[in-house]
Amino acid sequence: MNQKSIKLRKCLHGATLVETALVLMILFVTIFGIFEFGMAAVRQNMLDEAAHRLARAGAIRGEDSSLGHWGPSAISASLNTQTDLVAEIGPAAYMLDTSRVNVEMSWEDDLATTNSELTVWVTCDQPLLLGTLWGMDSILLSSRAVERIE
Repeated sequence: MNQKSIKLRKCLHGATLVETALVLMILFVTIFGIFEFGMAAVRQNMLDEAAHRLARAGAIRGEDSSLGHWGPSAISASLNTQTDLVAEIGPAAYMLDTSRVNVEMSWEDDLATTNSELTVWVTCDQPLLLGTLWGMDSILLSSRAVERIE
């Protein structure tokens, strides 16, 4: 082998390293992006389930309920301060940071009578693991459920 072919091989080896580094960087960003937004989708589904469970529970917790009384005054609270709300949500809240989840429950015309509606908003400021990579620290997730009181 002559000197020229040895230099050419070293040059090609260096180019291969640079190309591999670029491709791996793009690959890792893609994989982390899929993971990050996949976890956000899982948490969004949990918020949807939590909102539906709270709306159902709020619709049956009237004056005569053995479960206690909710309404007709609006409820606006962080989930970590309301243990009865967390108990009602149950397993739908196991992956949620309760200090970041806010719940708003409001009854139509401030009445909890038959055929009035109960609206539940559940919001969560979901932190991202690699927020600086995406240019944002968190994603605001929210869910709304409406239940008619019968």
